[in-house]
Amino acid sequence: MKRYVFVFVLGAAVGAVGHWYFTEGNGQRDWRQARERVSRGAGRHAENVRGAASKVWTNDIREELARSGMVVR
Repeated sequence: MKRYVFVFVLGAAVGAVGHWYFTEGNGQRDWRQARERVSRGAGRHAENVRGAASKVWTNDIREELARSGMVVR
């Protein structure tokens, strides 16, 4: 009886280690792909923000402030 329990526990441990070994590489690859997608998207949005920021001129803000008393952008 002890032998059956020992073999069962040993088999479960080997199965768990095998599962971890074969799925660990896939998880790392998925994280790497997600990180690359996020950094590419952030780069595109940063370019858009820089482009929008260059369109805001101080004279326009002064005129709007003088007209309405507040600037909302």
